[in-house]
Amino acid sequence: MSCLSGIGRRFGCLGVTLALVFFSSASVSMAKSPTGPTGATGPTGATGPTGAEGKEGKTGATGPAGAGGVCTPEQAGTQPKTPCLTKGQQEMGSWSATITVPAGGPQTQAAGAFSFATPLDEKQSTNLKVRYMNEEEVLAPESHPGCIGNAQEPYAEEGWLCIYQGATAEFGSLMTEWKEAGFFAVDNGAGEGCKPAVKEGTGVLRCRGVVAHFIENFQLGGFVVFRTKTFNEPPLSRTTIPAAAELTAMGTWAVRAIE
Repeated sequence: MSCLSGIGRRFGCLGVTLALVFFSSASVSMAKSPTGPTGATGPTGATGPTGAEGKEGKTGATGPAGAGGVCTPEQAGTQPKTPCLTKGQQEMGSWSATITVPAGGPQTQAAGAFSFATPLDEKQSTNLKVRYMNEEEVLAPESHPGCIGNAQEPYAEEGWLCIYQGATAEFGSLMTEWKEAGFFAVDNGAGEGCKPAVKEGTGVLRCRGVVAHFIENFQLGGFVVFRTKTFNEPPLSRTTIPAAAELTAMGTWAVRAIE
């Protein structure tokens, strides 16, 4: 229908026109304005106060012991614990002993000390096998299994303490020059010794009645002991020797951990 067909209709068309204008104005007013660029970041604010300290957490479980553990002194707490020689590790060193006594002089004992820079743990030191090899035995490795080295290259298999007499000693310290004195035992620090066994073969030491086994307290080292041939154990009275005694002994040692 055309709005030009009459005056009455003109007012109707005018209303429609005004309504369209109004609607158009409203639509424009509801449209969003374009967003402007973001402004610069403002300065950081002051640090707030520290919060209250939290409660202490529970102690964690103890971890497993490291290889070899630590060596514990007999009187716990009196000394710090130290690392032990661990399985397969060897340490070695040297020793020497001298005896010089005139005829009619007192019986004499001399000890060549050896010390373990890294001690054995208590269990190993009570199950240590011990051998002493004189000059002749050192030259025949097959005669002393467990200790197949020599004085120049001391060697011990696991669980062994090997004492090597110097096989190439200079004149003045050869076994053939020793007089009225000789090897007696390998002692621990408490004076408990491994002595030569008569029936079990050369080089083998009997420790506490068991061949080359079970001597206690070799945790820190020990002594290679030599004596004059005439010697009375206490409490027997000391004895004077009938002939001059001379001995100069030297050699090396090796020990290897088994656990």
